[in-house]
Amino acid sequence: MVRTDPFTQCHPLVNFAFFVSVLGISMFCLHPIILVISYLSATLYAIALKGFRHVLTLNAAFILPGIVVVALINPMFNHNGVTLLYTFDNGNSLTLEAIVYGIVLAGTLAVATSWFVSVNAVLTRDKFVYAVGRIFPTASLILSMSFRFIPLFIRQYKATAVSQKYLGSARARTVSTGKQNWWSGKWQKVRTALAVTSALFTWSLENAIHVSDSMKARAYGHRRRTSYTPYRWDARNVGLLCGIVVAAALVVVSIFSGGLESQYDPSIAVSGIVEINATAWTWIGVVVFAVFANLPLVLRGVAALQWRLYEQRALSGSQADRRLPYASVLQKED
Repeated sequence: MVRTDPFTQCHPLVNFAFFVSVLGISMFCLHPIILVISYLSATLYAIALKGFRHVLTLNAAFILPGIVVVALINPMFNHNGVTLLYTFDNGNSLTLEAIVYGIVLAGTLAVATSWFVSVNAVLTRDKFVYAVGRIFPTASLILSMSFRFIPLFIRQYKATAVSQKYLGSARARTVSTGKQNWWSGKWQKVRTALAVTSALFTWSLENAIHVSDSMKARAYGHRRRTSYTPYRWDARNVGLLCGIVVAAALVVVSIFSGGLESQYDPSIAVSGIVEINATAWTWIGVVVFAVFANLPLVLRGVAALQWRLYEQRALSGSQADRRLPYASVLQKED
């Protein structure tokens, strides 16, 4: 059993390069095979990180409804296409190309959402600031503050609501205080919501000022500023980064060479599926992307195999150690 995820322990630049490459290819290459491979890879890796229940809940609560909404909305506003299925009374037409393109866009949304589950688990705030902070220090600071602001905002909201409830006087603006009539109770809820919102906005502005002053005092963004980082380059990280660059480059070459061409307007033309015959670059792009998208799972499998071999060696070594005392006793008796 793998104790920790090997890909999570890689250098932040390796994680950043992988997610940018796989998301970029999945977003700009609308080939159905690429989208299916990307979605399955993202789902399997999310299950390995978060568990099957978390991924199932995400798919049922957000991804599947989003797919249905996008797939239905696109034909309502997009009437391009040569394959006419139905003509409405207002003159608009329902085409097969619009329906298929809506399904492809919905698949793109599902792929992005599934990958961002792994992005949030692997590419933490510290890794993101390390990877981007040296190039764009201001942008990385704003993004890191945004990531940190959401849980702090929720925590401060709970604290403010509790203070409104228990530290106020008899006329304090609370949600749970009982009133004599229905209107006064509703008005108290509105007053409480306004008070909490005002306090939260004031707190957020003060917190942003304190953080900016603190980072300025620590010379954040200055070229001569140094900081401790636990991330170190080694041969493994260099090999992984080179492999990511080579794999992404091969997929991009296969896209621009027409091996993974996809067209949905005005007619459907997808290489290897409809109208366009598959070429050598089609299979190269599909195979390389399938291996590339499953890189975290491959590393996880290799780590599991190494752990299994280590356990077997440790077990065989412990059994040999147990036989040593008996063997020495027999030698002494002889």
